[in-house]
Amino acid sequence: MKTSTKPRPWLISALGMIVVGPVAQAASLGAGAGIASYHNQVTGTVVPLTFAPKSERYELGLTWYSRQYQTPPGGSGAQNLKTNLVPGQLVATFARRWLFLRDHRVQPLLAFGFAYLSATPCSGEPDLPPPAPKGSVPVACNYLLGTHLNFTEQGGVRIGLGERRDYHLEITARHISNGGLDKLNRGQNALQVVLNRQLK
Repeated sequence: MKTSTKPRPWLISALGMIVVGPVAQAASLGAGAGIASYHNQVTGTVVPLTFAPKSERYELGLTWYSRQYQTPPGGSGAQNLKTNLVPGQLVATFARRWLFLRDHRVQPLLAFGFAYLSATPCSGEPDLPPPAPKGSVPVACNYLLGTHLNFTEQGGVRIGLGERRDYHLEITARHISNGGLDKLNRGQNALQVVLNRQLK
């Protein structure tokens, strides 16, 4: 008589509750919006999505960066000219976070980690492309960073909302660079606001 090797449904459900359940119930999900900047100019928009376990020591993020433009110096913006910097891209991040003053409603935070950029890096150390009419075909590569995998640093404040602080509003500045591992290292910056919901 053969013994069935099929996994039993109750066993799968039990394993799911043990492994997946605590992670999902003790996690924080966030979504927000922000702006990208280069040399103190707003160059595009960002839309971040975040996930963190209950301890909030680590964070996974996936952020959409719109294609970035810069108004060239000398008033060319009045002629509707823009310097193309980066095509639209997804940025995946993994960071170690430090939250201070955990018992307070307003908490400073710092984070350091890694960022993977989907945009193709430009080769070498090219100068920025010449200004082009706004709405023209965007550049095909990233003129700010020469690597896909980069470092990321983040700093800001987190504000607890509600009596039980089930919601948190995070206002942070993020910098992405390759630390000089590649000659093309102009860096990418963003200021973002994220609303987090603690799942219980």
